[in-house]
Amino acid sequence: MKLQETKTVAEMVTEKIKTACIFYADWFKEKYLEPHFKIEEQVFFPLLGTNVRVKRAFANHRRIIKLLTCSCEHIMVLNLLEEELGTHVRFEERILYWEIKKIATPQELAEIEKHHQGLCFNDAEWEDQFWLE
Repeated sequence: MKLQETKTVAEMVTEKIKTACIFYADWFKEKYLEPHFKIEEQVFFPLLGTNVRVKRAFANHRRIIKLLTCSCEHIMVLNLLEEELGTHVRFEERILYWEIKKIATPQELAEIEKHHQGLCFNDAEWEDQFWLE
């Protein structure tokens, strides 16, 4: 009987973790990721023109948003999201950002910086900071 009770509690906690992660991912998408992608797509990427790397970045953005808006509540979606975000961030840091630094004028770099200054990630705004408890 105690074993069954432990299993039930574990299932309940697992469901709460999954639900909290999904709500947090939704919040993160709305408050930070979509505005960040918008700045990149409207300010940053046009400086690079249309090339295979820019197309890849746009495709990455679409896949990440698709994963974040997926209606399935399966933990595998969160795993895919983690992999996709990590791959995208590394691609931008190792390739796209260096390309921009090579070709952008100081004024263009200042413009990019100006747009990103208004976009500060602060998860203190998240209502349920379950990871702090």
